[in-house]
Amino acid sequence: MSHYNDFKTTLTDPKALERALRAYNLHGKKIIFESHDKACTMQGYGGQTQSANIIIRKEQFNGLGDMGFVLKDGAYALVTDDYDRRDHFTNPWMGELTMHYNVEKTKMELEAKNIPYEQLTDSKGRIQLRAKFKTSTVTTGRISVKR
Repeated sequence: MSHYNDFKTTLTDPKALERALRAYNLHGKKIIFESHDKACTMQGYGGQTQSANIIIRKEQFNGLGDMGFVLKDGAYALVTDDYDRRDHFTNPWMGELTMHYNVEKTKMELEAKNIPYEQLTDSKGRIQLRAKFKTSTVTTGRISVKR
């Protein structure tokens, strides 16, 4: 019998998590999800229910039940059943999502400070952000200092 479990994460920012879900694919498809301020009901295998703030319905990934993220103790816990965790939401998937979350969180911070950046992805899928800081040169006597 399958049942829902919560798995702790370090994801704390709902906007960064939503941006990461939009940027990341699940089995080659864009992730479509629902976001709720107050936790809403997910449907599990065999009629089980569980609540989550961010929900991906089972039709999106051919799962046995919906999966999601629920805010608990200041961080979002992954909520999924045993079978879907094993087949879809594995540790490597969570690692990739966490990487996208960290990238999106950094991009949000750069955007808030109006710092332009470019995003590069290498052949192994690693993402690199390059911030473009403006510099100015101040001349003091005979010494030039870049700021």
